Amino acid sequence: MDLMDSMDSATDYVRIAQSITIDASRERVFDFVSDFRNDRQWRPEIRRVELRGPLVIGTQLVQDAKVFGFFSLSVSSEVVEFEPGRRLVTRTPADYGAHIFNVRAVEELSVDVVRFVYELSFDKAAVKKALRVALPAGVVSTFYGAAVRRYLGTVKRLVEEA
Repeated sequence: MDLMDSMDSATDYVRIAQSITIDASRERVFDFVSDFRNDRQWRPEIRRVELRGPLVIGTQLVQDAKVFGFFSLSVSSEVVEFEPGRRLVTRTPADYGAHIFNVRAVEELSVDVVRFVYELSFDKAAVKKALRVALPAGVVSTFYGAAVRRYLGTVKRLVEEA
């Protein structure tokens, strides 16, 4: 697994970007990770996903989560970049009150071997929205970075076993 977690301590902005190699076709991996309904299988905090239309630029979605098992959070976002089979980017709308940016990209390394890159960036307003308290970016980056590593391992297992 490749790890590129970072934070900007001046703004308490967190960026977690990690990748994993998966033995499967680019199309198979992308089909799985770009279908938000599958998030419940690899992101255990997700309780409900509502995709409001076909997956194209401008499509809105809502994901309801249970953070740490008891904090409820509903995140609205929209697709801002979509390259079928390769890259999907979502972000929260300007009126959400917090900045959350997500990238899911699949890079072909060789025949039926790909790298899945998952990137999540967010500001301290997003942390406060999720946890009801402000935590230092370093703490959040360390904790959530470990969670993302588990997510990627789960995606690898689910896709390779399918």
